[in-house]
Amino acid sequence: RVADGQETDKVWELCAGFVKVASVDTPGEEPVRSDEFDPLDGTRIHPESYDIAYKLAADALDVEHITEAVAKEVVARIVTEPASLETLDLDQYAEELRHRNLGLKRNVLEDIKAELTRPFADRRDLYTPLTADELFQHLTGETEHTLWSGMEITAKFMRLLDDTGCLARTAGGLTARVFPRSRQGVKFFLPEEQRLLARLRPG
Repeated sequence: RVADGQETDKVWELCAGFVKVASVDTPGEEPVRSDEFDPLDGTRIHPESYDIAYKLAADALDVEHITEAVAKEVVARIVTEPASLETLDLDQYAEELRHRNLGLKRNVLEDIKAELTRPFADRRDLYTPLTADELFQHLTGETEHTLWSGMEITAKFMRLLDDTGCLARTAGGLTARVFPRSRQGVKFFLPEEQRLLARLRPG
């Protein structure tokens, strides 16, 4: 699409790392020649990092004198022999790239290694539903070490609800319903922001 003017070079540069190209023949069209297909096009490695990926794959397989054809072959091989990548010292590669003024590439090297090991793999952890305590912590920032049943806390009075209690706000920003020790305890007037002493109990 870039060649025929439908997309600009910049659009291609930004989206290339997310495009997966497979060597699959399309019915009615000429078969894909092996020399036209680059195995790296079937990964999430960005084209600007292809030379680094070729180098990692070749070094892992002890291949010297890399040509364009050889580079594609070693990439195709390394995908089937990813254990060879474990012999590489990525810190050393990152330092060499830094000395060549190619930037800080340590994270890029790690991503390239992971992608050569399992192209387009979903490396996210399996989803595990949150427990009630974990959900409460994410929503409030409170834990069992900062709030617990029976703990005495101070809270700011907000408003009366009815004869059964009032609403108050804790120091952590939580809105709590406060129940008096006797029903008569809520019939007196509390000015807004008045501090209350309350004891937590299970909901």
